[in-house]
Amino acid sequence: MEQKYALLPTIFYRRRLPALATFISVMLGALVYLIFAPRTYEAEARLMLDGKQLSLAGETGRDLTQESARLDSNPVATQAELALSQKVLRQAIYEAYTANNRNSNAEPPTVEELRKQLKVKTVPATSILEIKYSNKDPLIAAKLLNALTEAMINEDTAVIRREAGSARQFLAVEVPKKRAQLAQVEATLSQYKQSQGIVSIADDQGRDNAQTTSIVESLAQIEEQERTTLAQLQEVKARNSSLEQVTDSSTLKNTYATVRSGQNEQLQALRTQLVELEAKVASAQSKYKADSPPLLNLIEERDAARALYQQKIGSETGNPAASTSNPATDKLSQDLATQLITGEVEASALEGRLAAIRRDRATLQERLNQLPIREQGLAALVRQRQEAVTSLEFLQRKLEEARIAEAQKVSNLRPVDLAEPPRLPTWPNPAIVLVLATVAGGTLALGTVLLQEGLDGTLRNATEASSLVEVPIMGVLPVISPEVRGKEYADALMQEPAILESYRSLLRSSEFAANEDIKVIVVSSALSGEGKSLVSSYLAAVAATLSRRTLLIDADLRCPTQHKLFKLAAKPGLAEVAQGKLALAEAVQTTGIDKLKVLCSGRPRSHPSELFESRQIQQVIAAAASQYDLIVIDTPPVTSCVDAVSLCGNGEKLLLVARPSFTQRDIFTQAVAELRAKRVEILGVAVNGIDPQIDKYYRYAFQSYKTLTNVS
Repeated sequence: MEQKYALLPTIFYRRRLPALATFISVMLGALVYLIFAPRTYEAEARLMLDGKQLSLAGETGRDLTQESARLDSNPVATQAELALSQKVLRQAIYEAYTANNRNSNAEPPTVEELRKQLKVKTVPATSILEIKYSNKDPLIAAKLLNALTEAMINEDTAVIRREAGSARQFLAVEVPKKRAQLAQVEATLSQYKQSQGIVSIADDQGRDNAQTTSIVESLAQIEEQERTTLAQLQEVKARNSSLEQVTDSSTLKNTYATVRSGQNEQLQALRTQLVELEAKVASAQSKYKADSPPLLNLIEERDAARALYQQKIGSETGNPAASTSNPATDKLSQDLATQLITGEVEASALEGRLAAIRRDRATLQERLNQLPIREQGLAALVRQRQEAVTSLEFLQRKLEEARIAEAQKVSNLRPVDLAEPPRLPTWPNPAIVLVLATVAGGTLALGTVLLQEGLDGTLRNATEASSLVEVPIMGVLPVISPEVRGKEYADALMQEPAILESYRSLLRSSEFAANEDIKVIVVSSALSGEGKSLVSSYLAAVAATLSRRTLLIDADLRCPTQHKLFKLAAKPGLAEVAQGKLALAEAVQTTGIDKLKVLCSGRPRSHPSELFESRQIQQVIAAAASQYDLIVIDTPPVTSCVDAVSLCGNGEKLLLVARPSFTQRDIFTQAVAELRAKRVEILGVAVNGIDPQIDKYYRYAFQSYKTLTNVS
């Protein structure tokens, strides 16, 4: 594992160009996006729901402004839904785009588009609504958001004023009735006193009337409760009547069914399906006759869906006969229906309370009946007058409060922060885009490196070559630059000690691996282009500098190279010597290095394989071995032909050259396997073309040696 991690810098350096190109492409794409992407501006407004706000209209105003708080446990959430209601959104669009006609060129959004673009949330632990809206034009964003907040406040005010108006209309009818009733009671009382000659009960009877007074006071209190309860009941019924008109509800069960069906997602889906079937039936009636099978099938399917819908409604509401044609699907309709149900329950409770009060009054009345007829009649008239006066005063006070509440612009919503045109766009955000681009570019660059590394089938380093075929590494040879190649071999070896030492190490390793005085080294490779000819030439040159009589034979008759490297004549050479046309001494050519001679390929042949299968080639090698200390033979690649195998027929050892990032692993493995199958003794592998900038280990080795040499 540690070895794999140690190779990561090498891998990244080797694949640096595509990785860098990928990363730069992503960053350039991000910059282009930042330059050309349309800017979006986000405006923000805040509204506070003031649940403690009181109206100057007294108890009636308080009841109206705080109605939502009694019906809903989370009034802030209700206002959030109100902000997204169709009526409020349509009013905001009208005010922002049509009313002032200042944005005639701008296309107004639809209600659904605006609903999706709005962000409504509640500030935690507060009663503040935060509303955000984004648009390409900062002025439009601020103007539309302010129009929305104004529409919300107007809608909340309108609801409160409608309820106050309903109460005022009811009280305006009841006050004249109570005033006429009081006048009638006062006239009756006056007539009774005149007829009976009564001034007061105590004077006429001449005794203490404490019991009578107590009964009368108790009756007055109970009747006061009755009047209050009756007024409350009438007020609740008036409000319920208004809600029934608004919600179009006939009975309490139908109202409940409306709410439940509006909240049920399955019923909503069935309603959608039923509407689609109705449309299909209407379309089919215009196309087919009344008795056509397609039309009858659609009618039957529609009736089945309608029956299933009625069944689901009955199951949801607990009433099989329940039916609703206008279910409450939006939040506002559900709230109004809920208020109607609550009002009906409250009216039922008030009716029960009124019945109990009337029973108590009947009991006291029965006790009062035991009093003298005159006292009873007078007490009844006095009580009626007192009731009429109290009731009239109560209704007049409530009527005045209702008028004030209706005239006021009372709302539970109060703007905290109005929207202002933003100065800077919220998107694109350069910091976020650049961070995302950096992460994406780094990830893609890493993926590019891993992908190329996974698809690359070449050898990566000397260690992989050795472990792949279980053949020892004879030497690791650095890349020879074109400048060095252009120099004479003697000058190159003297000026580049790293090259000299690497090939010297290759020579020594080959001698130690042979366990004997090696005379002939056959150099080949798996593929063409791995540098076997260059390795052969430098190996022979290094051996000659070590005072060994060395002969370099260019046995690659198909593609000879040595005469180009040493700038010699290509012929005569090996072909002429093997054919017996020239002696070995006549064909070899001298070089700029003492004790190094080269036997070039000679005249090309149409069938070079015949030459390598003849005895003459073995005789040439044997004659050369008797005259020189070391013979290095440059042969064609082993995958191209078997010339190298033929030259190793008398026990000569083969040095295989491999080149990282060029030699294919599968071809290299197959070549070694074929050589072993043909019983060719492989001396080892010479890894050619190591780049010190890529391989960390050899970079330190080559550079440190070169530095020490220059210092010395």
